[in-house]
Amino acid sequence: MKHRQKPRSASQWMVALKDAPGDETLREEHRRWLADSEDHLKDWDETLRTWQLMAMTLPAHIRDWSQAASTRADRPEEAAPATGTATTERDRTDRLRPPGRRLRRPVLTAGAIAAAVGLMFLWGPKALLDLRADHRSATGEIRLIELEDGSRLQLAPESAVTLAFDPSVRRVELLRGEAFFDVVTEAARPFQVRAGVAETVVVGTRFAVSLAPERTKVAVQEGSVRVDAAPSDGDKTATSSRLAPGDVLEIGTDGDLTKGQVADSLVAAWRDGLLVAQHRPLGELIDVLNRYFNGVIIVADPQLAQRPMTGIYRLSDPKVALHAMADAQGATIREISPWILVLSSR
Repeated sequence: MKHRQKPRSASQWMVALKDAPGDETLREEHRRWLADSEDHLKDWDETLRTWQLMAMTLPAHIRDWSQAASTRADRPEEAAPATGTATTERDRTDRLRPPGRRLRRPVLTAGAIAAAVGLMFLWGPKALLDLRADHRSATGEIRLIELEDGSRLQLAPESAVTLAFDPSVRRVELLRGEAFFDVVTEAARPFQVRAGVAETVVVGTRFAVSLAPERTKVAVQEGSVRVDAAPSDGDKTATSSRLAPGDVLEIGTDGDLTKGQVADSLVAAWRDGLLVAQHRPLGELIDVLNRYFNGVIIVADPQLAQRPMTGIYRLSDPKVALHAMADAQGATIREISPWILVLSSR
C-alpha cells in the first residue's frame, strides 16, 4: 500500500476499504489482518454491527470482507459452496461467516431502520429551521450579532433565531440552540424572547436562553426578567416567574418549572469555552458537544444517556471532554472514524 499508513484497528480498516473499494492489494492485506487473530475477527464483527446500527450502507464488496473472516486454514468446512450450487449472494455471504458471527441483514435490523429514521429527523428539521432563520451559527461557531436597537446577541454553535422588531415591541424567537442577550433599555418597547413554551420579557438586562427538545432554560446574569410559560398540555394553566441575577429557570414542555441558582460568571459559560453541568443528563451534554464536533457523537445506550452529570468541561476539544464524561460514567468510546464516535456502557 503505497503512500498509506497500514490500518491497525477494525474502524481504520473500515474507512480505508470504503475509501478504496477496488484496491485488491488493500483487500488482501485486510484478509491477512483478519486471519492473524480471533481478536481481529471480533473487533471487525463489532465494527460492522455498529456501522449497521447507524444505518450506513455497507460497501458492495462486503461479501469479500465477510469471506476473509472465515476462510481460514482451520475452518475448511466453511468454504464457499462449489460452482453450480443454487445459492443466492446473501446465502453465500452468511455461509462464509463463522458460526455465531453471521452478518445481521439491514432489512431485518430494527435498530438500523430506527437509526435511519432518527438521522432523517435529526438533520431534516435543522434544515427547515434554517430556512426560517434570520441569523444562525455553524458547528463550533460563536456568532455576535449587533441588533438595530443597539442590543447585542451572541449565538452558541448550531443555533438559530428570527427577529421581528416594530415600533411597539422587539421580538426574537430562538429556533434552536442557545443565545445570550445584552439588551438596551427602551421602556416603551419591551424585548421579548420566545423559546419553546416559554417567553422571556425584559426592558434592559443580560440573560441567556437555551432550547432543548424537552425543556427551555433561562438564566439571568444582570437585571431581571419575567418568564411566561404556556405549556403545550392544554390542561395546565400558564405561569409567570420573576428572575433576578443568578436565577435559573427550567421550563418543561409539560409546564413543570425547576428553579435553581448559578454564579453570575457561569451564565452562558459557553462564551468562555466552558460546558457547566449540574445534574444534567449525559445525553443532553452530548447534544452540546455535537455542536462543537465536526462529526457525530452517538450514545448507543438510552439508559446511559439519562445518567446525571456534574462538572465543568472545556469545549475547545470535544473529544477530551467526551473522554472525561465517559470516565466519570464508566463508559467506553468506540471510534468508528475520526468523525464518528459511539459512546456505550461497559
